[in-house]
Amino acid sequence: MDPKIIGAFGVLCLCSISSSIAASMGDNGGDETPTAGAGADAGAGAGADAGAGAGAGAGEGAGAGAGAGAGAGADAGADAGAGAGADASEYVYDVYIVGKTAHPNHGSVIGDLKVDGKRVSKDKITFHIAPTKYDCQHDTDPKYNCAGEMGYMDRSGAITMAAWDKHNPIEKFFTITSPTKLTTIEISFHRPTYAPALMIEENGVEILSDNSNKGSDGSPSPFPVTYTIP
Repeated sequence: MDPKIIGAFGVLCLCSISSSIAASMGDNGGDETPTAGAGADAGAGAGADAGAGAGAGAGEGAGAGAGAGAGAGADAGADAGAGAGADASEYVYDVYIVGKTAHPNHGSVIGDLKVDGKRVSKDKITFHIAPTKYDCQHDTDPKYNCAGEMGYMDRSGAITMAAWDKHNPIEKFFTITSPTKLTTIEISFHRPTYAPALMIEENGVEILSDNSNKGSDGSPSPFPVTYTIP
């Protein structure tokens, strides 16, 4: 064969091989580029999802924390309020005259005052209307001397009395204070005709009230009236 033809054929073969290699390399490069792009997109998507999840978790955590804090605050406030209401340091009993006595000339005549069965102490009672007829007088012994005492509090009990002129209802009569809630208040009048109608408040709230005075009878004497505190 002619040497020129053989040389030309060799060159043609080399060119074909070079083109094939180049084409093959181009195809591989095309595959690598999309793969890189897809990876970036996937990474971005995953990051976004993770970020969104973290944000949602943080929001839920904050909401739960705020809710728990609010709940705890409300409970604490309720407990404090309940504790304050239940922990009264003093009970105040205000006694009002709401109806006149039946006697034509006398108001109240009182010989003794007791709370829960015991004579009330001087430091626990305040009279807002001082006796206007006499402070202390013995029922049967005119020579009995109780000067400086009040007939409803002296050591002789109901046999000595303090007396008032006719009342002008409604009048605040006296106030008793106690560190604990009382069960009874007992007022010993000289006779029923000297017993007016009373109303009692506990810490500013009305708890008891008479519908009328105790009538015009002159006996028994003494005449104790017991008010049971609800």
